Amino acid sequence: MEKKYYIAYGSNLSVEQMKERTPDAKIVGTAILYGWQLLFKVHATIEPNEKKNTPVLVWEISERDERNLDRYEGFPTYYYKKDLPVEVFPLDGEEPKTLTAMVYIMADGRRLAEPYPSYYKVLKDGYKDFHFPIHILEQALADSIGRKAAIERLGECSLTRGTGKEEIKVTCYGKTEVYDSREAAEDFYLKCMAGSEGAERDRYVNIYLQLREGKTKCTDGEE
Repeated sequence: MEKKYYIAYGSNLSVEQMKERTPDAKIVGTAILYGWQLLFKVHATIEPNEKKNTPVLVWEISERDERNLDRYEGFPTYYYKKDLPVEVFPLDGEEPKTLTAMVYIMADGRRLAEPYPSYYKVLKDGYKDFHFPIHILEQALADSIGRKAAIERLGECSLTRGTGKEEIKVTCYGKTEVYDSREAAEDFYLKCMAGSEGAERDRYVNIYLQLREGKTKCTDGEE
């Protein structure tokens, strides 16, 4: 039987929640949805935006799991399903692999709206567990409810982390580049990763992981 894969970007980043909803599911790895923006319409959704990227968790699921997810996600009225190609990075460090996975996207006609605090916390915990760039989640909230409201909820320091004047220095191939935000540096090296392979890709992955760890001075490891 052909394997079925599922892309999670919302509350199903929670391993505990998935154990209850999809008992047969197992994590395949993490991936990036290039050209897709995370937003909130009370619950999370994604929309096409060539300037945005969204980190996701990819699961292998059974037919029973998919039926359970359909029910929980309100398919096809609340969310519809779409197949997307993704390059998955296994958590155990194995070589990345490209596969096609199903993702739920909220049906048209629903307005942007603030998520419930408990729901947002589940996503925030998931971002921490899988070392996703937290500024993407925070920016999604700001884009959905407005910057002022997001600052009131998250605090000025939290919302502006990685998007202000934080100086990031990255040395790659012996050349040092300076970025005025962590977001800019991460976006650049995500694109580098997508357009490379082999040793060159490993070099870019190394830098990207350092950026995600919060370092302000990153290197490709070459002297």
